[in-house]
Amino acid sequence: MQLQPGRSMKKKHQSGFTLIELMIASSLLMLVMYAGYFAYSLYSNSWKKQSYAFWQATDKGVNLTSLTRVIEATHPYIVDNINDNSSLYFIATPHHIRFVSKSPIFADEAAVVELQLVGSSLVYRESTLLKAPLFNQHEQREWQHSIVLLNYLTAARFEFFGWDNLEQLQHYELQRDNLLHDEAPIEPQWYNQHQMEERQLLPLSISLTYSVKGGQELSIPFQLPQQTQHALYRYIGIQV
Repeated sequence: MQLQPGRSMKKKHQSGFTLIELMIASSLLMLVMYAGYFAYSLYSNSWKKQSYAFWQATDKGVNLTSLTRVIEATHPYIVDNINDNSSLYFIATPHHIRFVSKSPIFADEAAVVELQLVGSSLVYRESTLLKAPLFNQHEQREWQHSIVLLNYLTAARFEFFGWDNLEQLQHYELQRDNLLHDEAPIEPQWYNQHQMEERQLLPLSISLTYSVKGGQELSIPFQLPQQTQHALYRYIGIQV
């Protein structure tokens, strides 16, 4: 073939990537994907931890609200103690409380409630009074419900605030009504064990104390119904 004058022959080059270029591009893509996966893993782990902490705090708040409702609805239920005297039903040690509540967690009616500190957990037990009324202090109960209400309570204990006994409360009421003069005023005190046969009354308040990080102690107060002694007064015939 004869070339026309003024025209030059052009070489045709095939377009594409070399093997080295493909390897470099693949390496960069792998680095980008790894960086993205690593960032996603960090975000995912952080989200899981935050989500777990949130739901844990939410559950604790709900359970603490339930516990407060149960304790604040403590009922002045009268039974015979071991000395055959009438008493308001409430038995307690630093790690165990048993009483009657009008607002238990499970039952729709009044029930015997037990709170027990087991290790670092607070265990809640409930026994309805509908089919099995309570008549004396050390009567055994069959628990229909048992759940762990709170966890992570390090070195936890219960404490109680109230009167030493029925006679002390009556003495205070006489002082309050100005029927006794020239005597040191009587006040309720904190104590760590409630023996029903000695006190006969309900405490005025309860404190749940436990340790947090750093050794600092945190106390959660619970207020019991006031003037519950009048139920006992009426039952045993004391004039107020």
